[in-house]
Amino acid sequence: MKNFRTILGKEFRRVFTDYRMYLALFLPGFLIFFVYTIIGNVVSDTIVNRTYEEVTYRVAYSDNHGSILPNGEPSLLNAITSYVNASETEKGCKVESESFPVSELSSYQDKLINGEFDIVIAFDDNFEALVAASSAVHPNISIYYNGNSDNATHLYQVVSSIVPTLYNTYTVNMENGEDIDPNISSGDSTARQVMSMIFPMITITLLLSSVMSLCPESIAGEKERGTLTSLLITPTRRSDIVLAKITCLSVTSLLSGLVSFLGVALSLPKMMNGLSFTFPIETIIALFFLILSVLIFFVLIASLVSVLAKSVKEATGYLGPLMGVLIFLCILPSIADMSALGWAFVPLLNIATSMSLLFTSPAASVVFFVCTILSNLVYSGLLLLAISKLFNNEKVVYSN
Repeated sequence: MKNFRTILGKEFRRVFTDYRMYLALFLPGFLIFFVYTIIGNVVSDTIVNRTYEEVTYRVAYSDNHGSILPNGEPSLLNAITSYVNASETEKGCKVESESFPVSELSSYQDKLINGEFDIVIAFDDNFEALVAASSAVHPNISIYYNGNSDNATHLYQVVSSIVPTLYNTYTVNMENGEDIDPNISSGDSTARQVMSMIFPMITITLLLSSVMSLCPESIAGEKERGTLTSLLITPTRRSDIVLAKITCLSVTSLLSGLVSFLGVALSLPKMMNGLSFTFPIETIIALFFLILSVLIFFVLIASLVSVLAKSVKEATGYLGPLMGVLIFLCILPSIADMSALGWAFVPLLNIATSMSLLFTSPAASVVFFVCTILSNLVYSGLLLLAISKLFNNEKVVYSN
């Protein structure tokens, strides 16, 4: 144990006394923050700050709203019309409405998918009367839209912001006490698909680049300089050497992962600005543990390659193609359905798929995240065992 602590201290001194290592540790996190912030600004400019001119919004609403207004129209419809007429971003726009019996809701949802309407609003019986009376019974309002339509998505955001200012003591998008998805489109919106491809690609690439700058220097670099040979001929057990190096690399990589996670967490609100979906806290927590498990997995892969390589250049050359493979795997979940639980046990692919699912179905992917993390830890244990075996192989450790 004394030798283990000695080697571990040496490794930490090597890392934290080299200013270049600080760049490797912290630069990915800052890059993630700035890249995602830029993406958020672009999304904001194209979606949030977009000007809608000469657009006719088509609204369908159920006729069982129990409105207390003389004209029989729900006050929400008047509020939508007033907003469109007054907003500077809705130049020349107008609102057309149509009521329907609540029994025909499914039919009007089909019309929504076909593009005949932008949103469909379903009120509970006597909705406005109950709201106006501040009844103990909270009536529900369901607002449906087609996420594949920019106009529909924008109008849904407008209506969602108007409802809380207009009503109180109500529920929204609830059915039998459970939340329902207001987006009834058969596929995900374009923005959701783009983000599901960009997010894992940038994040995984930067995490791997951080690991690639740390691991080869720690093992292949010492082998190249001959210092590893001097260490191996000491009475120190080779298992202590392996554990000390892996522990140091894991701790420093986890520190880098923490900074990267903070970069992601701080930039997500900006990146999500203008999009009609948010991250629940469960997803944020899953993302944190996913990044940490991914970094440990990457550290052990890079360490294994570094043990087999004769120099830092050779180790980096071996790890280079891995970056290309990961980029391909990051794209794969966006063009094929990888949400089946079995994919959570496929190394590397499960990482990209898990991050992609954050955007496509965050609430339903917690089990997939857990299986991904657990499988990564199992694979990490196997890699650690393989590294230990290689350190006991004289031909490998003295290959230089």
